[in-house]
Amino acid sequence: MLREFAEHQKLLDYFETTEERLNAAMFGPDANVEGLIAFLEGSVAGFLLFYPCISSFRGEMELHIEDLYVRDAFRGKGCRRPGPNALRRTELYSVPGRRYN
Repeated sequence: MLREFAEHQKLLDYFETTEERLNAAMFGPDANVEGLIAFLEGSVAGFLLFYPCISSFRGEMELHIEDLYVRDAFRGKGCRRPGPNALRRTELYSVPGRRYN
């Protein structure tokens, strides 16, 4: 789906991500990227990639959203809508033990 996102952004010429690189960034010993995958109507509808960073003004860790993508077929159907049903529509892939304010 990342390749699909690059194509959607008309940036496919710059796309270099491989499954191995993404796996290392998200689940390797020095992992620092996390993500959400949105499921809607039994299909993968989109994704969100984020990573921790420091807020220099607050002196606290926070999250930087790198990419948010919803497939064309699912746009306008509530994938980005917050609320109690949001977690039912998404599956969180997270490195255990990380906490953010």
